[in-house]
Amino acid sequence: MYLEPVVIDGGTAAFITLGLTAALVVVTGYYAWQNQRMVNEMRAARSAQLLPRVMPSVASFGPGLIYLRVSNVGPGPALHVELTLRLEPGEWVHPWTTGVIAPMEKHDFYPRSSEDQAVMRLPQLTDRYQQFRIVGTCTDAVGKRYGIDEAFDIRVWWEYIQETGHRLERDWQEETAKELKRVADELHEWTNERRQDRASASVSASERWQWRFDSYLRDARDLVTGRRARMKEWLRRR
Repeated sequence: MYLEPVVIDGGTAAFITLGLTAALVVVTGYYAWQNQRMVNEMRAARSAQLLPRVMPSVASFGPGLIYLRVSNVGPGPALHVELTLRLEPGEWVHPWTTGVIAPMEKHDFYPRSSEDQAVMRLPQLTDRYQQFRIVGTCTDAVGKRYGIDEAFDIRVWWEYIQETGHRLERDWQEETAKELKRVADELHEWTNERRQDRASASVSASERWQWRFDSYLRDARDLVTGRRARMKEWLRRR
């Protein structure tokens, strides 16, 4: 069977070439878009690993007393931190700066009264102020700058604490006191054991001296008895 060759004119060939070229451009563009998307995702993942997150909160350090706490809860360090600490509403405003806040690092501040500089107790603090706010900037490990504007509602937090009966976190002074008491109890027990050992040792020594005394007494009695026997024998012979 003889097949006749297909003859394509110049216009048709140009059209086919144009179509193939367009398809190649579309496929290349799709792969370029996918690569760019992957690069963006990798960049976002790297940024997320270096992202600092500076947040305000409070922490208990005694009966009715709390710290104003600034923490970095992000996975990356916060560098060149410049903050303004505020208790709102009011005029309690204090600037604060530090070179670095490592991940999970905390900084605590005493909420002192502006009148007498005394540390405000929790009821006084919640009656006077609604929230603790921090405003400022920081940079991540690659130099990208972030704005910070976060607030912690102290009054609502205290209301929830009272309603639920939630126990405030243990303060380091309380833990230190308990640890010192444990050490003191162990030392007291160790001292009692040493005293008992010394008493046992002294009893043993007294027993040894008693045995020696009894031995000397027996020897002396035997000596006197022997002398008496010899004296009787001598008198009998006379």
